[in-house]
Amino acid sequence: MTDSNETEIDEARRSIVSLLHQEFNNHTLGKLDPYDFGNAVAPLVNALAALTLMQKEQPHSAGLGEASRSDD
Repeated sequence: MTDSNETEIDEARRSIVSLLHQEFNNHTLGKLDPYDFGNAVAPLVNALAALTLMQKEQPHSAGLGEASRSDD
């Protein structure tokens, strides 16, 4: 069951990062002013932070996450 949760968290993280890239591209192309950009990304950043906390609470994800980070 934990593996399923980790998979869902990873999928959600990828979706959020994709949305962040999209909003950043909109901003750099001049489609969003700084205020609108902040409003667009703030909930995404909060969601990403929440997913990070959820992942840290997984029983065996801490060791795996640290190992993958050191390899990057």
